[in-house]
Amino acid sequence: MKKFLVIVFLNLFIFNPSKGDDIRDFEIEGMSIGDSLLDYFSRDKILKSYVYPNKKYASHFGRGENFKIYEGFQAFYLSNDDKYIIHYLSGIYLYRNNINECYEKMYFIAEEIKTGLSFEKYHDSGKMKHTNLPKSFAHNLTFSFKDGGNIVIACMDFHKDLKRYVDKLAVSVRSKEFVNFLSSGEAYK
Repeated sequence: MKKFLVIVFLNLFIFNPSKGDDIRDFEIEGMSIGDSLLDYFSRDKILKSYVYPNKKYASHFGRGENFKIYEGFQAFYLSNDDKYIIHYLSGIYLYRNNINECYEKMYFIAEEIKTGLSFEKYHDSGKMKHTNLPKSFAHNLTFSFKDGGNIVIACMDFHKDLKRYVDKLAVSVRSKEFVNFLSSGEAYK
């Protein structure tokens, strides 16, 4: 029975299997890059979003009370956009001290992307030390698309002494504009 439930859970990650070459074909809880957050949340709820430190982007977080796959999500949109168009979208699933299961899911999702979307480049970072947290690790799989956007699947393995952090899987979809924002260094000023 446990094996059956794992198979059912993993199948929830599968998206339309026809080969798509548009990053917007990838959905997280029904949302995609290019969608308006107004299609999913009230303006009042969105306005309570966190504004990114340099104020170019704002971020909206959500918990998964009606989610089928993820426990939570994060979306970024331009701070001055009254349509709240999504440029970054990430689904999050927590693994309480079970990082090996996270890695299994990460590679399963990667195989689904490989068969379901036409991407230009694939990169497996391997397990790397976390840049800001001691004794913690990140492992990223990155799919880059012709339009300049990307999908990153990451397992975050936090040290047990970091009580406020929980090991997690994050599946993130980024528009070309958001990728450029991150790679230009503008995000870190």
